[in-house]
Amino acid sequence: IGRADGGFLLRSGARTGDRIFVTGCLGSAAAGLRILEKKGNTKIKDNERELVKKFISPRPRFEYGRLLLMSKCVSSCMDISDGLISDISRICEESGAGARIDADALPVSTSLAAYAVKTKIPAADYALYGGEDYELLFTVPENKVKKFAEFMAGYGVVFFQVGIMLSKKGIYVKKGYKTVKETFVKTWNHF
Repeated sequence: IGRADGGFLLRSGARTGDRIFVTGCLGSAAAGLRILEKKGNTKIKDNERELVKKFISPRPRFEYGRLLLMSKCVSSCMDISDGLISDISRICEESGAGARIDADALPVSTSLAAYAVKTKIPAADYALYGGEDYELLFTVPENKVKKFAEFMAGYGVVFFQVGIMLSKKGIYVKKGYKTVKETFVKTWNHF
């Protein structure tokens, strides 16, 4: 059904100490879905349109994926379709590691931040547990982070560090000064 010219990135290459990154803002598509579920296609306010658009018309980051591969710095990668927590758990499972995500470091749009205040649901919850963002989730060994940043800067690509891979199994979420082990109650389940 296709071929991978020049190679491909797997979920299985992450190691303890690797830094966890994403390519863009998270949670907007989940908020857009929530708006559609509550209002349908009518009565959507101007400040909610961006969120709905993120859900209806996602932009997969194919071009960024090629750059990640070209950098020769990325140890694992996948897209975020089922939510950050759910998808980092897949990288952890395939790599035999755990992860800690820093909720305060998650990139969110100004539209999502405003909507989160309105709904009284933290923007970080949309970013952690919502899906359909189709940003890329990837890991880079600590000793290659500087080289990777320089390479990506040459292409004008913005990315965000959101966590670190751990030797102990499990997914941990750091919010402020508190770190808790993820129970997967809020994550997307296909069944």
